[in-house]
Amino acid sequence: MHRARLWLSAAAFSAGVLAGWREPNELMVVCGASLGLTMVPVRNGLVRLAGLVLVAFACGAVVVSLHVARAAPLMELADRYPRCRVVGTVSQRTPIGTFIRLRRGSCEGAPFPSGAEVVMTDAPGELGGRIETTAWLTPLEDQGIDGARRRAGAAASMDAGAIRVRKPTGLIYRAALTIRASLRRATEDRSSTTAGLLRGLAIGEIDRLPAHSKESLRRAGLSHLVAVSGTNVTIVLTAVASVVGRISRRVRMGACSGALVLFVAVVGPEPSVLRAAAMGAVGLVALMAGSRSSPLDALALAVVSVLAVRPHMIHSVGLHLSVAATAGICLWASHLHRRWRYGPGWLRAALAVTLSAQAAVAPLLIIVFGEISVTSVPANLLAAPAVAPATVIALAAAVVGLASDAAARALVSIAAPFADWIATIGEWLGAAGWTSVSVRSPFGVLASLILVGVLAIGGARADRASRRDVA
Repeated sequence: MHRARLWLSAAAFSAGVLAGWREPNELMVVCGASLGLTMVPVRNGLVRLAGLVLVAFACGAVVVSLHVARAAPLMELADRYPRCRVVGTVSQRTPIGTFIRLRRGSCEGAPFPSGAEVVMTDAPGELGGRIETTAWLTPLEDQGIDGARRRAGAAASMDAGAIRVRKPTGLIYRAALTIRASLRRATEDRSSTTAGLLRGLAIGEIDRLPAHSKESLRRAGLSHLVAVSGTNVTIVLTAVASVVGRISRRVRMGACSGALVLFVAVVGPEPSVLRAAAMGAVGLVALMAGSRSSPLDALALAVVSVLAVRPHMIHSVGLHLSVAATAGICLWASHLHRRWRYGPGWLRAALAVTLSAQAAVAPLLIIVFGEISVTSVPANLLAAPAVAPATVIALAAAVVGLASDAAARALVSIAAPFADWIATIGEWLGAAGWTSVSVRSPFGVLASLILVGVLAIGGARADRASRRDVA
């Protein structure tokens, strides 16, 4: 019952965030009435559960209303006084533009509040770097790329002239900038594919990866490896924990927490990274409290935490895929591993994780992209042994490169064969035309609904079976 309440609350909070983007004013009235109703003392369990759901829904809508209220003055200024003096920091880089969080400035003498974000087609500077410019702000439309930018959190688009760029000022951002530069130096002598894969695996940077390699990885079902996800966060925390394993628990938690914050700063606030970081934070807090945290419970809390901080991510396909894959692994991986009795343990574990994740994200892939990779399971199984070594060694090269470029290049030489193996798997299983099957609507929607039903039933049975085994 505890898990059901938690997930119902998380779902209601997410629904409130989603609905809040559409009808924020009307929803505030509904939310106020809902909060008033939940103050009535009752003893019926179902009524209290309904009240909890209403409160969670109201909180999600309130989060969006606060975000909209922060961006509204800037949207009005962009419409009335478009020429602005802007000082801000680069907050994220996405395929639809570079987002800049405004710190201070004014539009033709009218000051605007800090905290809102604007978007540019491209902007110089690293993540966390400060920019100063005089620019034209343009209101965003509701459709097309403007609509996508609004859903991503931008209040207006910015067309800037000369931009003055300054390096990040915060300690964490400066450390992240230094680590990224170190890995770039260490891999600059490698081929574009090898360098791109190593940078993608370690810090999520795929600018140097050739377009044909990106497409092959996508068709083979391996593109998530260079997107930086929970796997990378797990690898980092495991590596740090193994290094400080003999020290006191408080020191271990502090080291893991610091590594988690620094890793997020290095790779940027990607949806999957924020979800994984939030889960890691929940797990660390549970360990500090001396209790064990259920992965499913941590996932629900992570979803709420990410949406509370960045409510626009309710529209992010990356977050949807990350949550679905994690839920599939939590629900089915251990059950499949126990049921499948053939082969060595490491192979059964890898197969169980891969099948669970791919089955969970399949409905989303069908609905959103209209296609699904038929080689994703064998490709991930073949690539899995090389992922952790390539990631850990590349990150070690980035850190070692702070003291010695020669030592960093030596480590890259060790990591390169692992990256080349992943690239070979991608080319082999992603280049052929049959590796990706197109499933168009309405057949794709019907197939996804059937698959969701089958997975839901299987997940419920697997969860009950695991509880019986534990008992």
